[in-house]
Amino acid sequence: MKGLATGSLACVLLVCAPWPTSAEDLAPPSYRGDAFSTTQEWDFVTSGTLETGFYLAPDGVGGITNNPFGDATATIYEGSWHSGDGPGPGGAWYTDLLEFVVPGGGPSGPATYRLLRLQATFYDPQGREPNVLVFDDFVEQGASTEPIGDDWWHFTQDWRSEPNADSEIVRIWNPTGDPLGYGFSEVVIDTLAVPEPAALLLLALSVLVVSVARRGAW
Repeated sequence: MKGLATGSLACVLLVCAPWPTSAEDLAPPSYRGDAFSTTQEWDFVTSGTLETGFYLAPDGVGGITNNPFGDATATIYEGSWHSGDGPGPGGAWYTDLLEFVVPGGGPSGPATYRLLRLQATFYDPQGREPNVLVFDDFVEQGASTEPIGDDWWHFTQDWRSEPNADSEIVRIWNPTGDPLGYGFSEVVIDTLAVPEPAALLLLALSVLVVSVARRGAW
């Protein structure tokens, strides 16, 4: 997944600088901050805005976001919000279903693809991973869960779509059927649109020409 597009080439389009992380942003992808990437985080500091359980990204003080294509949103359909609950400084939602809508963009065409990394911090004494579905045509690439103390867990999952998707709808739901015993304290979603190989080659040649020209000027 790291590939040519997710490394040094994209850095020529943006200033390569460290990106901030939040309390439970434990596995940021290597492509964060690259061209055509997005980042959005919800830590549920409040019970919601506009209506109960509705959030724009980022939520709360210190939230991280970078989406040139629009505002991402989160909706919690039912459950109860608890202030100050969870391993981080925010709150937590004990709920059956969360839905996230992430605007996308960038290169299009049959040879393009899109990467998505989901991080979710959840509470469950048994450490059962949440169920996740990403619309449309996204295929799971792998997942892992690590304990972070007091029955809280950090879940990381990667997805890929071919060709590049215009947007993502991510649904996360409680696998237990008991909304009072399963909570979420933070969700972070990163995405990256990867150009077709021909476009990458052209970009690489452009970088090489600029580099040679600069050395000649020196």
